[in-house]
Amino acid sequence: MRTLIFTILLFSQTLVYSIETITPNVIQIAVTGIPEKPEENAGSWTYDFFKELESRYSVEIQFHVVPFDQSWALGSQDRVDVVATGVTALPERNAEGSTFSLPYLQVKRGLRIHAQDQAIFHTITDFVGYRVGAVKGMTALTDLYRRAPEGVEIVVFESWDDMYQSFYAHDIDAVAEGYYVSVDKQVNHNDPNFPMIDDHDLVEGVPEYLVFVVRDASTGVLEAINQLLQEQGFPLKGSLLEKNNPTTP
Repeated sequence: MRTLIFTILLFSQTLVYSIETITPNVIQIAVTGIPEKPEENAGSWTYDFFKELESRYSVEIQFHVVPFDQSWALGSQDRVDVVATGVTALPERNAEGSTFSLPYLQVKRGLRIHAQDQAIFHTITDFVGYRVGAVKGMTALTDLYRRAPEGVEIVVFESWDDMYQSFYAHDIDAVAEGYYVSVDKQVNHNDPNFPMIDDHDLVEGVPEYLVFVVRDASTGVLEAINQLLQEQGFPLKGSLLEKNNPTTP
């Protein structure tokens, strides 16, 4: 826990926090990638969220692309104000000098395969003699090491893009990853070309949440993020998901 003293202004029933960051009037955010066409990409939810924050607080948002592994420590190392790399809220990732935001997505675990392989792959036990990929440092890799029987070849990648290039080229037979359960499951689960199988919890019966990791010394930023999550949710109202699925709650 940390105690903060900051200015609070009341504006249209919204609390507006005085923000102090590493670079004045700039919120630096670590991400694993930036969508080339944010308006056309469902993966732009994080981009949209922080652009809304930029508009509310008249600050500049700067995104910095980083490897995922150990990215959760960047805030406590004073390298960025916010880590938005898809961090699961695990105690060992809550580094001193930073604080988790409210959860913004709930996820479950699974294996993504090629559609033509649905007859032979159903669970991790079917991959003996086959290759399954995961990204270094990700929860998916920890989960894969824990669940994979002997004989499954685990291939570790430095980045998400590298892993998927290998998957699309059929150099690996599946990728271990999470999928969203707090939004429309169609978004990244029921892909007809690359379906998800072997659905499971990271820890059976325990919900898994993603959080932003915020540098403690960046005063007001955590409060601003949590307020926007409480008011607008994630993805933001009016996002690509909502436009394409108007009945989605």
